[in-house]
Amino acid sequence: MKLPEVALRPEFLITRASHVVVHVADLEASRAFWVDTMGYIPSREESDTLYLRGLGETAHHSLVLRAAGEIGCARVGFRVAMDEDLDYLAEHLTAGGHPAEWVDVPYQGRTLHTRDASGAPLEFCASMDVAERFSERYNQYRGAAVQRFDHVQLLTDDVPLNASFYGSMGFRLTEYVEDDDTGSMLFAFMQRKGNPHDVAIVSGDGPRLHHFGVLVPELAGLFRAADVAASNGFGANVEYGPERHFGPSNAPFLYLRDPDGHRVELFTDHYQSMDLEVEPVRWLKSSLSLSGTGGWGTTPPASWQEDATAFVADAVADVSTTAAEPQTAALLRADDERYAALRSGNPAALARVLDDGYVHIHSSGRTEAKESFVDSIRSGRVSYREVRVGNRSAWADGSVGSIRGDVVLELEIQGEARTLDLAFLAVWHEVDGRWVLREWASVPVRRPDSTVR
Repeated sequence: MKLPEVALRPEFLITRASHVVVHVADLEASRAFWVDTMGYIPSREESDTLYLRGLGETAHHSLVLRAAGEIGCARVGFRVAMDEDLDYLAEHLTAGGHPAEWVDVPYQGRTLHTRDASGAPLEFCASMDVAERFSERYNQYRGAAVQRFDHVQLLTDDVPLNASFYGSMGFRLTEYVEDDDTGSMLFAFMQRKGNPHDVAIVSGDGPRLHHFGVLVPELAGLFRAADVAASNGFGANVEYGPERHFGPSNAPFLYLRDPDGHRVELFTDHYQSMDLEVEPVRWLKSSLSLSGTGGWGTTPPASWQEDATAFVADAVADVSTTAAEPQTAALLRADDERYAALRSGNPAALARVLDDGYVHIHSSGRTEAKESFVDSIRSGRVSYREVRVGNRSAWADGSVGSIRGDVVLELEIQGEARTLDLAFLAVWHEVDGRWVLREWASVPVRRPDSTVR
């Protein structure tokens, strides 16, 4: 299995996962859980919204609770280093066919909305209002005494595709889990801030938010959190733990559910992961059993394995691709899936997006049918080291569509490195509600450094 490619020096700098926005039914019940039991500090209380931060945080909020009729997660937030990084990020997203919308968000600087490759709604900002850090205000420590936001775990139906999306923005793979039989990637742990993960991408019915993880100050805090939860009437909300992750991250943990079912992971520590020479840790699914890891504890409950928070409908709907109708937006997403499959060397994902009668017309004029083209990826005869797409425009009418644009392909063909600079036209059609590629044709862009295949 080919690992997702990572852009080690993108033009923008994403620094960390920073916050989530969730919809709740009853702010008072949520306050009793998150403030009185988890120990969050309220930064701002409004009639329908509660902005919370951890004791060790100076950013205005890392958890936003909003009273709404539809329960779910509205947004997963990340920070960039400087405001100008947002502009470069927007260019990157648009070039890849992803939505990019500028929005005004209270207590945040300029904010960019988008979706990841599975459709999860994301937002990026460079700054927030600054609040007091309460790390040394020990008289403010309550319940779990949550210190800071650390990561999110997202469920998706295509882990390699989503891992490629985050990899293109500079997220590095630290650990991953393979299926024993198929070799497909089931889990991808990816980070920006130098510990195991800012985002964990997990195979499942998605897009959904499985949990967000927060740091507590000490191991005993996990037991204290469970005890305080029970004393405050939330004993049944203690879902799994305290135990240890024997496998990826190796962290001690406790999972709880809030009154609306949103899941939070409390944990105490992680290892560092910064040095480029350190290879990602590979796990087989079968090795993650207690006997396989040599660990102790219990099997995760069915709720932990099956339940997750859905993303609210309007959060997904309000970021349609700029200047694209919904039909062409879906077409561009299908094109993204194809490029992601090529980058990751995933023949099964590639086959899914190609029509059975697919014809690939190379820039040399040679034609290749679907079976041969997919087999060239499966066998390793051809590896797509990098794919850079630009000037893409899409058209769709009914069940027929097309995409034209430019692409630079950095390939390895039977061990020989090649670079192709091409203009392309792709013809698509819709089958059973999904777009599949019927024909792809290209011609070389005549530049001194281009090679023609």
